[in-house]
Amino acid sequence: MNGMRTSYEVLGVSPNASQEEIKKAYRKLAKQHHPDANGGSADSQQRFMEISNAYKDIGDEASRRAYDDKLRKAARGEDKRAGAASQSKRSAQTTAQPFSAEHFSQHFEQFFGFNPKTGKPAAGRGQEQASQEHTAKTSEWFESYFGFRKK
Repeated sequence: MNGMRTSYEVLGVSPNASQEEIKKAYRKLAKQHHPDANGGSADSQQRFMEISNAYKDIGDEASRRAYDDKLRKAARGEDKRAGAASQSKRSAQTTAQPFSAEHFSQHFEQFFGFNPKTGKPAAGRGQEQASQEHTAKTSEWFESYFGFRKK
């Protein structure tokens, strides 16, 4: 879209790629550029956000159809304002809340009900709400999603 890389280019896949190929490319790049794997580097954070946004665009069939429609319209010059507005909105969201461990921890606590570093219940939650039997096994999810194995 007008000198910008498409989501397909960001993920390094063909526009004809299968959803499985897109998913594999995303996982590989997300693992490689995750800020935690790169010491919190600003370049790594920016690249990780770019990869995540690309996957949001084409990671599922419905989003991908809408994205492909936008690409076709942009190629015909029909959707210049809409594309620019969408990109500036995404840029505003990206710059409005840069990645930070504190920001992540707050959302993690809100969603899962406990602090990811200490394992203690989130502030303001009763012990019964944050009991261990209801605590999500997020490390197992993360490991299975990104293919990590404990040694």
